[in-house]
Amino acid sequence: MDIEIKSLESGMSPHIVIYTDQITTQIQEILQLLKCTNTKLLAEQDEKTIVLKLQNIYMIQTEGTGAVIYTKDRKFSSKKRLCEIEKDLTSNFLRISKYTIINLDYLKSVEPSFNGSMLLILSNGSKDYISRKYLPKLKEQLNL
Repeated sequence: MDIEIKSLESGMSPHIVIYTDQITTQIQEILQLLKCTNTKLLAEQDEKTIVLKLQNIYMIQTEGTGAVIYTKDRKFSSKKRLCEIEKDLTSNFLRISKYTIINLDYLKSVEPSFNGSMLLILSNGSKDYISRKYLPKLKEQLNL
C-alpha cells in the first residue's frame, strides 16, 4: 500500500482520499481507525467512575441490563448495553456471541469444541465459546 501526504494551504481543512479497486479488511481497519476518536471507555467500580483505555480491555460480557468489562486482572461494570459499547470499540474488538466481545490482541489460543464450536482462550485466562454465527468473522480476522 502506498501512502502519500501533501501539505495544504493555510485555512484549508484536511481531507483523506483512498483509491482502491476493492474494500479489503485492511481498508476497513483504516476507515475504522479514522472514524474512531474514542480510545477510552467509562466503567464503574466501588461507586467510582473509572476511565479504561481500550487497549487494556480483554473482554466485555452482558450481565443483566448492563455489561462487565474485564481487564488483565480486574473487572468493572457498565450500565451501557453491549451494543452501545460495541459502537465505541476499535477494529481489534470482535463480537463472538450475543453476549460477548473480545479484544483480538489478547487472544491466546483457539481450541475446537463440541458441535463445531470453538473455545477461545485469552492471555489473562478468560475463556468463552464463539458461536457459529460469528465464526466466519473470526476466521477472516485471523486470516484462517
